[in-house]
Amino acid sequence: MTKLRLFILATLLLSLSCSAQPKPPETEKSKPKPAFKLLPSEEDWSGSKRPLKDMAFDRTGRVRLSLGGSIRFQHESYKNQIFDGTSRTFDDSYLLNRATLHGDLHLGKSTRLFADIHSALPIDLQLPPSPIDRDELFLHQAFLEQRFRNLALRVGRQELHFGSGRLISVREGPNIRLSFDAARLELNLDNWELTAFWGRPTQTRLGEFNNPWLSDERWLSGLYSRSSHQEYYLLILNDARASFGERTGREQRATLGGRWFGESGPWDYNFEAFYQFGSFEGQTIRAWSVASDTGYRFENLPGRPRLGLKANIISGDTDPADTTLNTFNALFPNGSYFGEIALIGPSNLINLHPNTSFQLTQKLELEARVDFFWRYSLLDGVYTPPGFLLREAGPSRASFIGTQPDLTLTYKPGEQWNMSLDYSLFIPGDFMKQQAVNDTIHFTQASLKYRF
Repeated sequence: MTKLRLFILATLLLSLSCSAQPKPPETEKSKPKPAFKLLPSEEDWSGSKRPLKDMAFDRTGRVRLSLGGSIRFQHESYKNQIFDGTSRTFDDSYLLNRATLHGDLHLGKSTRLFADIHSALPIDLQLPPSPIDRDELFLHQAFLEQRFRNLALRVGRQELHFGSGRLISVREGPNIRLSFDAARLELNLDNWELTAFWGRPTQTRLGEFNNPWLSDERWLSGLYSRSSHQEYYLLILNDARASFGERTGREQRATLGGRWFGESGPWDYNFEAFYQFGSFEGQTIRAWSVASDTGYRFENLPGRPRLGLKANIISGDTDPADTTLNTFNALFPNGSYFGEIALIGPSNLINLHPNTSFQLTQKLELEARVDFFWRYSLLDGVYTPPGFLLREAGPSRASFIGTQPDLTLTYKPGEQWNMSLDYSLFIPGDFMKQQAVNDTIHFTQASLKYRF
């Protein structure tokens, strides 16, 4: 057990012991109860009576500290997983476990220091661990934030997540979340938010506290604007060692995008559109994607069922021999872009995703869905979520990649607990069968997460 895990255990025991003490009742003038969020750095625990939160360190109350963290155990099992471009498959069953501890120190109302330490270890993994599977002990975040009225400047290692996470996400599914060594300036007005940032993704190295700063050759910058029910952004990626097909070289890609979302009665909607331009090793980049997620909830039926349909069209390269690259680059998306099985990535795709969910009880939810995948361009291949080529196009003129049914059961006994069980299949279509992938892939995931 690492030093971090021992310290988290002691902190957790302290939290549990403090929670047994009576707390003063909240009055009508009390602020809304703070909540856990996807990004711990965005949580606001000021005024909270929760153990380890908003602790005063001086008589004036200007110096305040909140501690928190999480422990996650996630068991995953694959049967007939495909390994490389050959017909070889393998079975694998392993445990991913992650422990985190963060501190949020406020010095008055304007200055803030935030630090987040992680430990991520796989157990019984057959393949050598990837950079997103294992790192014994590392500094995941460490930044200084200074506020000037409506402006906030944040400098240091930090997580970035914008919109629905289609292009920039913290990558919660894998064992190691994604952070950036970045500078971020945020302007907040009444109903409008504007963010400008520049950063490099953090590189992981096995060991303890040895992840270098600003070492990745890639850098990302952008502008992000959000107002009521809409978002717009411009993102610029510079990658000195990008690969598409048989070419490797510098990629300079800009992404213009917009998102429109909201609810109207029983209906909910989430639409996004992207256009990419730039250059890659003598080729001109012209790529695009359109995504939609529409749902209808039957409020008056038992279980409040929701019926939904997601649809995605994502461009692929239409002619590898010309001077234009049409393959869409999803930049830094969620690792589980199309389900927890994380097999197919968002490039060169036409995707339909009907789904339904039921509230079996107040704390138990069942979701059933199925993905259908086709290649957008028959001259481009199939990609993984990180953007690596999973299968080349070859001479095949088949478009159907496969079918992916998925069933998830989620249990949330309290705001600090999250338990889930997921079972997925990938049934190869004509294209994958022509690529010597004939066996159905089975995937099972059981996850338990506790936050404090």
